[in-house]
Amino acid sequence: MSEYIDKLREHEFDGIHEFDNYLPRWWLWTFYLACIFSVVYWLYYHGTALGPSSTAHFDNEYEAHLALEAKTKPVTGAMLEEYAKLPKMLEAGKQIFETNCATCHKPDGSGLVGPNLTDKHWIHGPGAETIYKVVSEGGRPGQGMVAWKTLLSAQKRQQVVAYVLGAIKHTNRPGKAPEGTPEK
Repeated sequence: MSEYIDKLREHEFDGIHEFDNYLPRWWLWTFYLACIFSVVYWLYYHGTALGPSSTAHFDNEYEAHLALEAKTKPVTGAMLEEYAKLPKMLEAGKQIFETNCATCHKPDGSGLVGPNLTDKHWIHGPGAETIYKVVSEGGRPGQGMVAWKTLLSAQKRQQVVAYVLGAIKHTNRPGKAPEGTPEK
């Protein structure tokens, strides 16, 4: 009993004495390693630019969700306008536009053979769904715009429309004369 008395703390509460024992080594090592891990984790993800931030991780997950949605859900105007706000969709759409559409609309969209996409005049209407329909099914018969639904996947067509909506529309670049009715 005397060996335990040396380890008792001097204070008592309601007649209860408390031992002053050491914590188990396995518990201490677990605690120390958790502290080291937390410092390394914080430095990797928040303190430096080595790891992706939580915002970047969310953006990647969100864009992956939208890509899946683009393949499986019917196209709506709200969906296309949401895509027009995403940098990766605009970047992909720009590449597709420059490869397939720039020969008729110029790389900046100001129109060459095809109409000027930067002004407020639209032949078929300015809505996102209308633009998607024109890209998918082609323009006016005999005017040269092909139906891209046989050549481009639905996701690529959506990316092109997102690029037109987000980066070209309403930039008012000088180019081909306005065609169609003005947007209200």
